[in-house]
Amino acid sequence: MLTLLHGDDIVSSRKVLEEIKLGHTEGEALVLDGRRVSLSDLKQALESLPMLGSSRLVILEHFFSSRPSKEMFSYLASGEFSSDLIIWEGKQISKEAIKKFRSRIKVRLFKTPAIVFQFLDQISPKNKKGSLLTLQKTLKSSPQGLVFYLLVQHIRKLLLIKSGQVPQGIQAWKLRKFQSQAKLFTLNSLRKLYQKLLLVDIAQKRGEERFDLAGELEMLVLGID
Repeated sequence: MLTLLHGDDIVSSRKVLEEIKLGHTEGEALVLDGRRVSLSDLKQALESLPMLGSSRLVILEHFFSSRPSKEMFSYLASGEFSSDLIIWEGKQISKEAIKKFRSRIKVRLFKTPAIVFQFLDQISPKNKKGSLLTLQKTLKSSPQGLVFYLLVQHIRKLLLIKSGQVPQGIQAWKLRKFQSQAKLFTLNSLRKLYQKLLLVDIAQKRGEERFDLAGELEMLVLGID
């Protein structure tokens, strides 16, 4: 069986992926990095007999991001292998690419709700109240971990742009939006906010947080200067 988990809501898709791995109790699970795997590696993983149990689950990550060769893509699209395969991608894959899979494929799309991006675009020192209200609405429909992860990425890009750098791979229209938003901050303000985000992340991982992640996010928004 071939399953595709894709979309920019990587917190939710990762959670589902872990649940699938934990539920695979009848055999072994093998994780491959699509950015480094070769065609022979793929065939070995998907066609050889499992060493433990009666079945093998192969998880292939970042396959589409690696710009796979036609040979690798055709092999996976054919479905001519015995192991169960999950392709995980941290971005949305086009319908055209999915249609090329000739075998039966189960597709699950994990999209970040639009309100999350609305919250990110609103953040500024002079809009703390509006940002807080949108954040509270966002947290009612989106995982706290996803909001925090995207906020870290967003502030990092604003900080790079404010420092005179261009984030790698950013599209021109997105760059213009970030440049406009970066003008609302001082460089010191963005540095302090990014540092606070990193400290919250460390505290969460160590179990030393003052509040739950939602509370930490609210305090971060209110503390922007």
